[in-house]
Amino acid sequence: MKQKTICIVHFNTPELTEAAILSVWKQCAENYQIVVFDNSDKRPFTKKMKGVKVINNRKQQVVNFDEELAKHPNKCWELAHQSNYGSMKHMMSVQKLWELVPDGFILMESDLLLVDDIGFLWDEHFAA
Repeated sequence: MKQKTICIVHFNTPELTEAAILSVWKQCAENYQIVVFDNSDKRPFTKKMKGVKVINNRKQQVVNFDEELAKHPNKCWELAHQSNYGSMKHMMSVQKLWELVPDGFILMESDLLLVDDIGFLWDEHFAA
């Protein structure tokens, strides 16, 4: 049986990320590996938690967002840059997670708290 993994893209909200992880542990009987992809520029996720792997992208050493965006010169990035292109950073981070966690994962937002077990999400009837 392959490892069940939950991935969280983290950005400057360590308390929320920790609460999300604790909700997984509280609600789920299964032991999950949790991967935190940290894109923080001010408030990184530094808490050491058993079963949690942190991928440090705080200095864009895993995904260089400016370099990736430069590959698409015909796109209009002006609006994206005005908001620090957060959604595109998130999307590129998830894309990188697909490469780094090839067996698949559940993507969980850092501000999500589980109120029930999510084990059924790995059932082939619900997931492809």
